[in-house]
Amino acid sequence: ATVIALVTFSEPNLISCAVGLPFVAVGLWWRVWSAGHLVKNVQLIVSGPYRYVQNPLYFGRLCLLTGLCLAARLMVDGDGQQLPVHLFALAAGWLLFFVYYLPRKKRVEGHRLATIHGQAYDAWAAAVPLIFPRFTPWGEDTTPWSAARFADMRELPFVVTIAAVGVALLVRAILTAAG
Repeated sequence: ATVIALVTFSEPNLISCAVGLPFVAVGLWWRVWSAGHLVKNVQLIVSGPYRYVQNPLYFGRLCLLTGLCLAARLMVDGDGQQLPVHLFALAAGWLLFFVYYLPRKKRVEGHRLATIHGQAYDAWAAAVPLIFPRFTPWGEDTTPWSAARFADMRELPFVVTIAAVGVALLVRAILTAAG
């Protein structure tokens, strides 16, 4: 419903798409890269994007939220002024993510990983940032990306859906500009 509302009611233009869609592309790339490295609850993953950030899937999600909100663009008239509803939605999403979702996930997931992996987790968590990637990789890249792991994560439908939303916003922007 949210995706349908986003595409239906937003007012994307070429500028909003030029600003937002690169974030969407980066977010999709991080999610694909991450899902192809992740093996949940089996081993501590410290390869690929996990050498740069503890939660690359969450970083990808944050990029997607940011990009879609910026590209979607929805201005609403309020007392004679244009209010950027898309920016309010972005601020609310970031607030929810950083105040509620991320601390909860860190507490639960961090405790579980520390219990399972002990000192290996502690060393990795101390060196690798929680949500925003570091510029240089940590440790050795011992495990290559795997299409089988990507398929196991069932990420493909999500990636295709978000890519389609991005394309739909861009098409609306182009049609409006040509209008």
